[in-house]
Parts: sequence; C-alpha cells; structure tokens
Amino acid sequence: MKLWYYAQNSQRIGPIPEANLIEMLSSGQIDAKTLVWSQGLVNWTKACDVPGLAVRRTEPPPLPAASGAKAAEGEEVLLKKARRIHRMEVLSHIIDWTIFLVLIFVFDVDFWVALAVSVGAACLIRWAFCR
Repeated sequence: MKLWYYAQNSQRIGPIPEANLIEMLSSGQIDAKTLVWSQGLVNWTKACDVPGLAVRRTEPPPLPAASGAKAAEGEEVLLKKARRIHRMEVLSHIIDWTIFLVLIFVFDVDFWVALAVSVGAACLIRWAFCR
C-alpha cells in the first residue's frame, strides 16, 4: 500500500493511503492541481500529472463556454460591420445626390457630366469607407 502526502493551504498533510487520496480527488475535496508526493517522486507534483492518480469521472465534464462566447462575439462583429457598411452606403447616396443637384442647379453643369461626377464621387466614398 502506497502512502501519499498532499499540500493544502501551504501545509503538508499525510501520510494517507492511495485509495483515500483517489477518493478525495474523485469527491472534489482536493482538485487535480493539488500538489502530491510519495516515495519514488523527486519533487512535489500536481495530482493530474501522476499516472496512478487519474480520476475517473462518473459524469461528463461541463461544456466549454468559450466556443459559444466566440460565436456570439463573431456575430456581434459581423453585425457591427454590416451596420457600418449600411451607414456608409446611405451617406454615399446622400453625397451622390447632393453633388449631382449642386452641379446642375448651382453651377449649371450638363446633366451627363453632373451624373458622371456624382457617381464617381460616390464610388470613391464607398471605396474609402467600405473596404
């Protein structure tokens, strides 16, 4: 029968039989990161790193929350980007029509020239803000 020591609150506790240590790990009294030592080990070692102390779970571990959080975070980023693009497109249309109307009514520019200039300006705005 192998005897073990474990560290808790910076104190050495033991010796206790291996079966008791495994029961403590299984019940959650101590966790897998608890430092343990027994004859044959050079240094104190985390219980999870000792092959004979592997805890067999009676129920599955909790689901990782990070994957769901990452998906929600990704959706939020996409939503923000879509809103930004929508605002820029609305702004480019407003600027496009403003340039077109100013060129026609204020500067008395030919219809087709005003149309070409305003569409070109709108394309530049979309390129600058939506890339």
